[in-house]
Amino acid sequence: MVQAQHKLLLIGSGLMPAPLVDYLCKFGDTHITVGSNLIEEARKLCARHPTHMEAVYLDVFDVSKILISRVCSDRSI
Repeated sequence: MVQAQHKLLLIGSGLMPAPLVDYLCKFGDTHITVGSNLIEEARKLCARHPTHMEAVYLDVFDVSKILISRVCSDRSI
């Protein structure tokens, strides 16, 4: 993982995030956590910039909200 000035949580790994992560990672000071219930799709997206990104399983409909709180706790945005 790169030393990041900005830590972002991106929820979802569909078609639109790829241009966004390409743009954000070119600055070199951003780490992006991709939270998705489609973990394989999130991993594919993270493979674009493996030193700047990581994938985590995240189901926003999970009633416990424990996982969401943990994933969101140390992110800037």
